[in-house]
Amino acid sequence: MNFIINKESNLQISEQIIAQIKYQIINGELEQDSRLPSVRELASMLNVNRHTVLKAYKELENEGLIVTKQSLGTYVNKDIEVPQKNDMEKLMNTIKEAMEAANLLGFTSREFLAMAEIVYLKEKENMRVKGLFVECNDIALKHYICDITEKLDIDVDGCLLDDLDENEIGDYDLIMTTFAHYPQLKKALKKHSNLYALNFSPFLKVLNEIMELPKDTNVGIVCLTDMGTAALEQMLTDLGVVQGSILQTDTEDLDKVKELAEKVDVLIVSKYALEANPEFFNLLPKKIIEYKNVLQGSSVRMLQEIISQVKQSKKNASCNFD
Repeated sequence: MNFIINKESNLQISEQIIAQIKYQIINGELEQDSRLPSVRELASMLNVNRHTVLKAYKELENEGLIVTKQSLGTYVNKDIEVPQKNDMEKLMNTIKEAMEAANLLGFTSREFLAMAEIVYLKEKENMRVKGLFVECNDIALKHYICDITEKLDIDVDGCLLDDLDENEIGDYDLIMTTFAHYPQLKKALKKHSNLYALNFSPFLKVLNEIMELPKDTNVGIVCLTDMGTAALEQMLTDLGVVQGSILQTDTEDLDKVKELAEKVDVLIVSKYALEANPEFFNLLPKKIIEYKNVLQGSSVRMLQEIISQVKQSKKNASCNFD
């Protein structure tokens, strides 16, 4: 595999890797089902960061051009439809003709390439999917944004529920929150229809554990913020799975948590509350059900499908505009 990496280019190195692998697949240098270098091998070969290569491979995999086989490596997808060689030749001739036309207008080939990069980057920016994630506390919000941007190629801003103002919400392709906060988000953003609830699985696990307890069990809910506890309490109340009392508090005052624990039979505690106060909860002589409100694989797959639809919609809109 031959690569030309220009570190002075406006194009990110990951984009250069993507373009050149696509080129090598199209012109037959990389045959279908042929093995690609590992992320580590290619990073060493090109003297670039492994994360850069990983980003390129993820994008190519999302486009269906390559596949990763567990324990075997990364391969060119054997099911892709490769363009005919004469189509590739036509494309190369088109590029050469455009470059010659630019030269006749007084622009150098380097200037032509620089302008082509700028046009590409502007088009790419218009096609970027922009998301907003809404949470009740900073710690969880940062974790979700980090996980989503790591697993999905989109731009994500964050907002706390307390700071949410519909009149100040920007133009986002999708607005996300956890399953527990979805009712609050929907109520706060009545004019928006692109709202998505993530992570039903962790809440379902909590429900299953509660349903195994006696019906008259008294339940205490503890999260980092009162908004988080209120959301969980409302959902349990609406579902009617708890016949006993439901009490709740946040972790701002641990003495109040201790008082609550003495009044209930079991505690539902968020992952982040547990991580922030591990010694305190370890010493509580009470059954604890952990609410693992972290990004789930099922939510990632759902978002991938939504993002694919958004990108197709943007592409259609761009074609219609042209």
